[in-house]
Amino acid sequence: MADSHAARGIGTAGPARRRAPKSWLAAGLSLFCVGAGQFYCGYPRRALAIVACTLASLLALGFMLMYAPNWPGLFQGIWFLPILFRGWVAWDAYRCAVRPEASEANSWQFAVFALSFWLLPRMAITRELFDAVSPVHSYFIPGANMAPTLIPGDYILVRSTRFDPKRGDIVVFKPPETYQGHQSEMISRIVATDGDEVEVREGKLWLNGKMQEEPYALDPSRDKFEPTRVPAHQYFMMGDDRNNSYDSRYWQGVPQENLKGRAMRIFWSDESRRMGQPL
Repeated sequence: MADSHAARGIGTAGPARRRAPKSWLAAGLSLFCVGAGQFYCGYPRRALAIVACTLASLLALGFMLMYAPNWPGLFQGIWFLPILFRGWVAWDAYRCAVRPEASEANSWQFAVFALSFWLLPRMAITRELFDAVSPVHSYFIPGANMAPTLIPGDYILVRSTRFDPKRGDIVVFKPPETYQGHQSEMISRIVATDGDEVEVREGKLWLNGKMQEEPYALDPSRDKFEPTRVPAHQYFMMGDDRNNSYDSRYWQGVPQENLKGRAMRIFWSDESRRMGQPL
């Protein structure tokens, strides 16, 4: 009897009881951080696949915005796609949570995953790496030097893959060494290439002795610019608002290696009619 009593008291250890994930928490975590809800439910591979799918969809959306036809309402409505995608991810996390085999992930592993994929996109080094491999970039227009083509508050898409710069292109570039000011990237229009003679007189741009028709220029230039030859492998930049633009007339040409990409399209603007406008 004593032995039997001892056996009942000690017993044998059974398997650890799994904790079922909460479905509402799984869905909420996915809204906070893509893939976090799936990881929380014990599906790490599914979580990583969703993160990869998110990155791929961002690139695909960039290409779609850059090359899509400018149909009425397309660019106003296309912004529902990321919302729908995030909603699908939350719904998928909910479905994972209600599966019989689902179980809460290890708290430390989950914390590492959530913090990594929430913090990484916000780190400067991550943005630099993404910029280095991504062929599509977005830029915010803070100033009015390119008005009326680009106005403050516009967001544009820029193709950073190799391109052949030519007159009339709107490009993003790193300021040359002759530029005295903040060294952030700038945007202007190429008005002349290497070997061209540039002159501004009678309010108009003259190239190689011929007056240029520029329907995109806001107003005639108030100031003259004496004839200047553009050096080899450089580009002469001017803003479309000639009287409100600090450009190559003041700091000379931009070397070819300073060009970052060609502006392709306005994808967001405070003026909805401008959304989708090609550049």
